[in-house]
Amino acid sequence: MLLVGFAIHDVDRLSETGRLTLPVMPERSRWEILTMVAGTLIVVQGFETPRPGPPLLYSDPYPGLS
Repeated sequence: MLLVGFAIHDVDRLSETGRLTLPVMPERSRWEILTMVAGTLIVVQGFETPRPGPPLLYSDPYPGLS
């Protein structure tokens, strides 16, 4: 639905002005760029953490007590 909304907006702009215009990007310092990239990396790594695999078949939960 979001992509359809963007497409409708773009077609509307194209029919009004005859061209597509991109928003003006604000000037960013190197520190701001670095913190945004680092924050994105932290979020992505949060999704990439290892998950426990399936339990081993026939494993003894209390080894040495048999």
